[in-house]
Amino acid sequence: MKSGRVVLLSLLLLAGCGQPPEGPSPAEGQRRVLAEVFTNWGCLPCTEAAAFFDTLSDTLVAVIAYHVGVPDPTDPFYAETQETSDRRAEYYLGQPISGTPLVVFDGVYQNTGVGGIEGWSRQIRDRERDTTRIALSLTGTLDTTTKALELSAVLSSEIQGTGMLFVALTESNIPVDAPNGETEMDHVLRTLLPSYNGQEVGLQDSVAFSTTLADTWNWRNMEAVVFLQDPQSKEILATEVLPLPQCQLGGAQPLNFELWAQDTLYTFPVGRMGYTYFRLTNLGAGPEVFEVVLRKGGLPPDWLALLCVGGTCLADTVGYDSLGPGEADTLLTVDINPMSPGEGFFWLRVRSPQTGGVDSVRVRVNAVQGALKEVP
Repeated sequence: MKSGRVVLLSLLLLAGCGQPPEGPSPAEGQRRVLAEVFTNWGCLPCTEAAAFFDTLSDTLVAVIAYHVGVPDPTDPFYAETQETSDRRAEYYLGQPISGTPLVVFDGVYQNTGVGGIEGWSRQIRDRERDTTRIALSLTGTLDTTTKALELSAVLSSEIQGTGMLFVALTESNIPVDAPNGETEMDHVLRTLLPSYNGQEVGLQDSVAFSTTLADTWNWRNMEAVVFLQDPQSKEILATEVLPLPQCQLGGAQPLNFELWAQDTLYTFPVGRMGYTYFRLTNLGAGPEVFEVVLRKGGLPPDWLALLCVGGTCLADTVGYDSLGPGEADTLLTVDINPMSPGEGFFWLRVRSPQTGGVDSVRVRVNAVQGALKEVP
């Protein structure tokens, strides 16, 4: 990977994205909250923290997962970002990190371990109230052949002052076989631009960042998280997120498959099997065996969820769909039997081993007692 460089500009760069970011946007009086999670693939309590953030997909929370060397220094993600992750942890703690997870919301709330996890949602709600009067936006271009990434961050504020600006590149849906039992890692820090020291900027400045993605990173699963921090109080003053697939793309190759979902919101009666329907189509010129993964961590633990590929329901959450060119699997389903009232969600992800292309869909499920009824 080439090191990033940063240039302070006097004018807004004309690098744009083709569509608005996915997920919710802050309403008036709201702001996006930054969660900095210091974690490790050998840390058992870290799985509970990861599950908490899995439930926040539709909220105004941006997540950066810094992998540190505690308790397992062989964590491969720590090896890639060791100095950056260690320095960010020391920045908050004033000393080397000695336990995980450490969760910091907006530089203000520090949480060691998961003993107080019930209060994390309250901390997020407190920080969502916008009192900074600082606007921050991020646009970019990505050449998917050379992996060259150009980003432009623009600040706007009626007040004067300076802060430290950072851009974190994170990747999700990374398959692993971690000692703590996790099989996928999300929001993993790949690099922090321009460095762990950040770039001092004024509150009316525009800043350009440039770097080259490593060949082992899957840009389709990556986000750029830009944030402005007060170096004195350590408070995060503004945060924004840009999924890299929503950058202006050059050299991009389309996915060689299409994943279609009949719906993304279902309501089922408690104790009865319900079915969510999908269609997977091979758009490539040749045969392909697609990897299909069910991520059901967002469902209540007493609910039954089965992945069915080609009409065959599997005991595992990973299946393989062999399709010829132009062929479609119309029998791709996730079968849900909710054993208690409530709500939850799951992700269905498809990956092409040939191209590395990934697409996914998030489906919400409500379970109600008695007769089936519509839930808005």
